[in-house]
Amino acid sequence: MLVSLCEAVLSNQVPPRDLSTIGFALMASEKFAWDAEDVVGDVIQDWSCPEINYPLTIENIQRFKDWLLEKEPYPVKPQSQMAPPPRQERFISRVEKKSLPRGRR
Repeated sequence: MLVSLCEAVLSNQVPPRDLSTIGFALMASEKFAWDAEDVVGDVIQDWSCPEINYPLTIENIQRFKDWLLEKEPYPVKPQSQMAPPPRQERFISRVEKKSLPRGRR
């Protein structure tokens, strides 16, 4: 399915920015599972946060497709030079859905 999404973007059927929403939904959902050490998980994570990972450009969408099809190896991401923080729950961000008052819809 991820390859099909890449193809849809590459053929101008889906805007690249939509992959960010799809990646975020997959990451946040408890309905989907994949191997954390698999390229599928890496690509989904990349899509979910393109401002940190890979920008959702046409060139990068082609790279995602090539990585998923194993035409190219997924690149190794450098590990942080700092020691990881102690394991604890940390608040990073929150997205809330709000409803408008009845008269403002």
